[in-house]
Amino acid sequence: MSINSPQHNSQSGFTLIELLMSLALFSFALLVVVIGFLSLLRLYQSGVSNRVTQNEARQGMDAMVQAGRQSVWFDYNNTSQMICMFSGSSNSMVFYISSNPLNSNRLAESVWNNPKPNGSCIATNIDTSVPPNYLTSNDVQVASLTGDGLGSNCNTHSGSALCGWIRINLRVTSNLSGLDTAKQSCKAYASYCSITGLSTTVNGKIN
Repeated sequence: MSINSPQHNSQSGFTLIELLMSLALFSFALLVVVIGFLSLLRLYQSGVSNRVTQNEARQGMDAMVQAGRQSVWFDYNNTSQMICMFSGSSNSMVFYISSNPLNSNRLAESVWNNPKPNGSCIATNIDTSVPPNYLTSNDVQVASLTGDGLGSNCNTHSGSALCGWIRINLRVTSNLSGLDTAKQSCKAYASYCSITGLSTTVNGKIN
């Protein structure tokens, strides 16, 4: 008669501490991956925003420069952020930041009525019977439009000579609410905020 000795179960398993440590390491690795992905996504979105604002700013500036080269004198209103250009004909133009709710903060181009030097670059001289032409899309907002320089000598010219020049300053952003108070740069940690500023000097034509 033989007596079998009891067999002991030699299978091993993870202890609770080992499971918790593995879970902590996995969570940390996952966190690193997520942070890296979000950083790459933010860089991508920032690059897209920069390209869009640059393209839109150049498009708007090119239109104003082209109109300016066909103008004989200029006026501007930095309070209302308007640039006015007199071409010597009925096709004088005004450029401004739209306040239309459907096209808010877009760069607009309209016909300028009754143009004359000194103080006529005001909203009441915009021909509202002609629909404005929008030079920037709803993907961006115009942060500021100002002028300086121009022809203080316009009144002394007969119109047969170069009468005036203007320096146009245009700033376009992808996130207007993300700008600082002066609208010069983006606030720290503003979401997908980029801003492009362009300045150029335009000389009027000689009749």
